[in-house]
Amino acid sequence: MTDGPPATAWTQAVGWELTLINPAHDNRKFYRLIVSGPILMINYGRIGHSGCSRAYRLASFNAARDKAIWITTDKERTGYRPSIAPLRFPVPAAVPEACLQLGAPARRELVDAFLDACGTTRTAHPTHETRTS
Repeated sequence: MTDGPPATAWTQAVGWELTLINPAHDNRKFYRLIVSGPILMINYGRIGHSGCSRAYRLASFNAARDKAIWITTDKERTGYRPSIAPLRFPVPAAVPEACLQLGAPARRELVDAFLDACGTTRTAHPTHETRTS
């Protein structure tokens, strides 16, 4: 028996990002969707800022994924374009559930795990990217 911190359980998440850049209207926005199990987490705002986050529990992973795809299609109709393709990444198993709490720091942890997996920083944009690796 070893003394030490307990092992962290991990789960998979999938996330992607859309952006809307229109200099004529001073629009520089991002919209990130992250699905882990039945949890859908959305992070959105102006490029260069951390943005706002919302998390939802749906009936299943398939329901969360389908809702995220529906939102993506709706955003693309309004001019958003894919900037980070769908990407699978590991997260601590407790993080997605913790995202449901209001003002949860776990939301930032989930977004940071996604951005780390992409190799980009929180304030970067694919056309003005700051690589961390």
